[in-house]
Amino acid sequence: EERKMSKYLLRDIHFQQYGNPIIPINFWRAAPLTPNGEKTVYEAREAIKAILDGKDPRKIAVIGPCSVSDEKAVKELALQVQPLVVKYSDKFVVIFRQCYEKPRTRKTRKTWRGFIVDPNLKGQVNYHEGYTRARELLVYTTDLGLPVATEFVDKSTPQIIDDAISWAWIGARSVEHQEHRGLVSGLSMPTGIKNSTSGNVMKAIDAIVTAREPDEFQALHPFGLTCPTPTKGNPYVHLVLRGGEETGPNYSEEQVKEAQRLLLKEGLRPNVLVDCSHDNTRNIGNGKKKEYERQLIVGEEVVRQIRDGNQHLIGLMMEIHLKGNKAELPDNFLQADFDPTILPFGQSITDPCLPLEDAVKFLDEAYRSIRI
Repeated sequence: EERKMSKYLLRDIHFQQYGNPIIPINFWRAAPLTPNGEKTVYEAREAIKAILDGKDPRKIAVIGPCSVSDEKAVKELALQVQPLVVKYSDKFVVIFRQCYEKPRTRKTRKTWRGFIVDPNLKGQVNYHEGYTRARELLVYTTDLGLPVATEFVDKSTPQIIDDAISWAWIGARSVEHQEHRGLVSGLSMPTGIKNSTSGNVMKAIDAIVTAREPDEFQALHPFGLTCPTPTKGNPYVHLVLRGGEETGPNYSEEQVKEAQRLLLKEGLRPNVLVDCSHDNTRNIGNGKKKEYERQLIVGEEVVRQIRDGNQHLIGLMMEIHLKGNKAELPDNFLQADFDPTILPFGQSITDPCLPLEDAVKFLDEAYRSIRI
């Protein structure tokens, strides 16, 4: 009615329509964590905090698919990763990577923004279904005794799923955003901050300094409205090195030590975790082309540095799935007539991943070589 009274149309000019409000408490009630799931989340968070505090000599191993696209495949992968939590528990805290949101530099016809946004892979936004199915998968995974890691892209998402997350990270495209820095200052779990897409490490360190301090941002209230929310600051924020488009890989001993020097200069603990994927897989000898198999080379170098005494090199992250590489997407991907069941089972549809068997072999060798 207010809009009709005005001579000019001044608001919502490019909106099609408003969707149904997102009310976090409804999702919590519909898919609550099991008692074992709550225990899994809590104990993994505490273990990671102890590692960051230098009280636990173990290392963090974050492994899992680039993105969640098929619940059945992720459940099968989870069943095979879960035993590793126990098998390597005296040297590694194994965390299962489950990414439900995909940050995008550009939007094209085949750009998929992740399971929460478009859970049916048909180019049709459905946050309500995406959040519901994401929580159901998280409930299943944590009840297995498998702690979960994820990237937070939309600042509303933590209010829906953060009770199920043991470790989180803010990606290279979000690291300079003030709203994400404010978000991290209020997150309930230890959180990694990746260097920027260019490879700039100081952008991430600036974000770490900011996120450790009390802040205030527009958070999603449990009953659905956004409201100014003061935060306490997150003392368990740390650096993740993922390489850069301009700098290339940044996991070498010299680069890791330089990053740690910069952290110490800011009065921060020199904790660094290496993302073995993304720009750290660029092959300098092959036109800087990204090669997903190089995750193993990166991982072996990280393990060597740990074995040689870098105590504050706290772990690594790898993108893995049941099958290696990534699926070829048909021309009608993200269109209403697309049938997701035609995609290869257990293979990534975003970044190419290592096959599970290669990742298990790597972890087994790393477990035997590291002394704690």
